[in-house]
Amino acid sequence: SANNQTLTAGSPAEITFTTSRKDTHSAFNLSNGRFTAPVAGLYQTTLVARVGSNNGLNQIAVLKNGNNSGANVVCFWETDTNIGTATHFGTSGTIKLAVGDFLSANILSGNVNFDGNDSWTVSYIG
Repeated sequence: SANNQTLTAGSPAEITFTTSRKDTHSAFNLSNGRFTAPVAGLYQTTLVARVGSNNGLNQIAVLKNGNNSGANVVCFWETDTNIGTATHFGTSGTIKLAVGDFLSANILSGNVNFDGNDSWTVSYIG
């Protein structure tokens, strides 16, 4: 979890987390928020968060190797709270990783809150 953080977009802003619940290969780095693939194959990722403020565009994504383009955007979520309301959201995706590739949860626009109800997961599926 990210322990009640309000995070604001950078270019992109990687989200760091304070705890990891199950990490059988020591693949998740708490200091930089990155999951590094210990085994080549397909990985499933999910990201659940909430909009930090209802004052405009908010975007969040899981990126492969920090690249915010094309097939490197594993999953993405966007809300424009100027034209509607949204507070809590989730997104998921599947991607093929080589050993050493990394995934990171990123805020691309606006700001996002993380608390005990929010999470980011990565699972090896084969």
